[in-house]
Amino acid sequence: MNRLKYITTAVVLVTLGCAAATVHAESFFNVEVGLGRATYRDQGNMIWYQEGLPYKLSLKPPAFMAGLTGDIVERANWGLAWHADYVYLGTVHTEAIATTDENYDPSAKACKTDPCAAQTRFSGHGNVSGVAFTLEPHYDWRGFRFGVEGGPFIFLPSWTESLTPATPVPGIGATVVRASARLHVGAVVGISVGYKNFSLSFQHFFDKTREEFTPVWSSTNVVMARYRF
Repeated sequence: MNRLKYITTAVVLVTLGCAAATVHAESFFNVEVGLGRATYRDQGNMIWYQEGLPYKLSLKPPAFMAGLTGDIVERANWGLAWHADYVYLGTVHTEAIATTDENYDPSAKACKTDPCAAQTRFSGHGNVSGVAFTLEPHYDWRGFRFGVEGGPFIFLPSWTESLTPATPVPGIGATVVRASARLHVGAVVGISVGYKNFSLSFQHFFDKTREEFTPVWSSTNVVMARYRF
């Protein structure tokens, strides 16, 4: 009898669990996509450019994301959502004319020699892509949703730099160097405001690498419009 009781109880619990899962399937698993603009923050003077010498940083590329989201907890005016998103933060480019570190005075932001000797043209490009796993407590009011989120960001950075003499030298071509491609674990935090299925978010990605040969960026801010299906 006890065994039959346990079996009956288990069947009831499983049935109730399946019913609950069916009821909440639409809210627990939703597809979300987003499109926006990233702003990479550079590491500053002497990381692939030298202030006082010619340089150009193009650090505001388009960015996009796609993934899954849903509510772990749903109440009348608040909830707790989860997000699992693939994020591409866009490709950035840098151009600079620089001298050797030994011939550069960072306090004066100028060459130590006049005219400036041993000048090299630096041309770099790279990007960040990865997967963000976040939790988002949110407050809901009349169709509006206000949320904060945070969690780990597992990302793969890419960076390539080409070095050529600023004045062409016969027989000397470009030297190409690349950062080692390996996964890094960073983090992401953000805030968002939405109405029904649309939302606008601001996120800060901690995506600085720990390589000796480092990319130009130290972190990335992203403003994105998102839609939840």
